[in-house]
Amino acid sequence: MKAAPKLIACLALAVTAYGQDDILGALGKTLAPMRSDRVPDLDRRGATPQLTIAKHQLRDWIESRLPPDSSFDPLDLAANLNDQLKAKKLVFDDSKRIAEQAALGPSDPGWVGEIRMKQANGRLIVQTALGIMCGFDESAYLYQWSEGHWERHWESEQNNYTKGSYKPQHLHGVLTSPVNPDGSYLVLTFGDSPWCTSNISAVYYRLWRIGPESPQPKKLLDETASSFGRTIEGALEANDVLVEFTTHGRDPFETVRHYRVDRDRVTQIDPIAPSPRDFVATWLTEPWAISAARSAPSALAKLRQVYQTYNRDLLPYPEATLRCSNDPQLRQVNSSGDYFLVRWQQPYRFTKVDVRDTPFPRCTQPDSDADKRRTLFPDSH
Repeated sequence: MKAAPKLIACLALAVTAYGQDDILGALGKTLAPMRSDRVPDLDRRGATPQLTIAKHQLRDWIESRLPPDSSFDPLDLAANLNDQLKAKKLVFDDSKRIAEQAALGPSDPGWVGEIRMKQANGRLIVQTALGIMCGFDESAYLYQWSEGHWERHWESEQNNYTKGSYKPQHLHGVLTSPVNPDGSYLVLTFGDSPWCTSNISAVYYRLWRIGPESPQPKKLLDETASSFGRTIEGALEANDVLVEFTTHGRDPFETVRHYRVDRDRVTQIDPIAPSPRDFVATWLTEPWAISAARSAPSALAKLRQVYQTYNRDLLPYPEATLRCSNDPQLRQVNSSGDYFLVRWQQPYRFTKVDVRDTPFPRCTQPDSDADKRRTLFPDSH
């Protein structure tokens, strides 16, 4: 949400009048009751609408501390603000964690997490975190320098605390694109919803378009998927969005979501996976419209029947990939006794060509290179 003009300048005056201790003191009073609730509502992770009040108190305090110029080191400022929060005893003391773990449980509800800041494409991104059961609920804010002050243009908070609707976010990334010729730009967030013990978690990615013709950011994507290991990566360009995450059946595999953006229209494009085995698993789990577009028309009816009857609850990691002697692009992948013939056009374009319940006779050569773990984000692994 775009802030009212001069909002941050007014907040700075308020701090001068009342002092930062009043803002941080109010934040401490808001958070204190959450620390005494040792048996929180598991469905909502101990979060209530009071958490929104705390989110806004923390956000407003940060805004009041933003420098009155556009050139500063966001890392230094974030470090200074984190030190101030520690000095006010709003951050949990790690030295007490072991001694008080039995009372606190596997979380630190009612405490402030680390503030993070960065500048990208001339904009300032601020991330905050507040403790809940089994993790932190994080929020993100984006600011533009305008008429001598930092003005908030966008925010991402999870403020619906009704049963079944609360989805706390752990932000793995907040990205902003260069400006398009029409003056608009994109904001991408991606991350997971933290939990106590399981390696299987929900990951999400969300995309907004911010343009001069609209007073409010427009959400273009809001997708959630199951992930193994809570691993998700993202990249953003002016009109291009790329997300990759590790999902699972009985075994993990990599899935890619790639989109082209034309103003408010978002179209999924190739690739959908980084390897033949990952493609087979992804093809079996994506909506049929996505999988059908990556299936040979000549075998579409047969492939659709397999797609509709496949037991995804037992989806295994596909077996070893075999190269086919009659065509250098063809590979055979066996998954639960279904032998899929896949066309692999380098680097990451795949098509299901055929399927049968016995091996293809010309596909006999092991392809160890194809079965190496592949990712579109090698620097992050």
